[in-house]
Amino acid sequence: MLKPEEKSFRFRHEAMSTFFEVIISGQDEAYARSAAGEFFREVERLEGFFSRFDDRSEISRVNRLKPGEVLPVGFETYECLKLSFNLMVETGGAFNVNFRAIKNRRLGRDL
Repeated sequence: MLKPEEKSFRFRHEAMSTFFEVIISGQDEAYARSAAGEFFREVERLEGFFSRFDDRSEISRVNRLKPGEVLPVGFETYECLKLSFNLMVETGGAFNVNFRAIKNRRLGRDL
C-alpha cells in the first residue's frame, strides 16, 4: 500500500499494435523513468522477434514459410513457439498459434 507521500509514475508505450503500461511507485521520478525506459527497450527488442506486424521479425518470416521450408530462429522465438505448442496440447487445441493458417487452408486460401 502506498504511503500518502509516495508518488506513482505511469508510463505508456505503443508496440506490437497494442500498448504497454508501467506504473512505478516508491521511487523518485528519474529512477522510475529510467526503469520504464529499460522495460520498453526490452519490449522493442522482443517485438523484433515476435511481432506479426513487422515483416522483418522472426515470427513474420516463419509465417511466410511454405510447407517444407525451414528457417533458423533465435532462442527467444524457439522458446515462444515451444510454449505455444505445449499450450495447444494442454488445451486440446483450444489455443492454437497457427489458427489463421488452419482457417485459411479450410477456406482454400493461399497462405
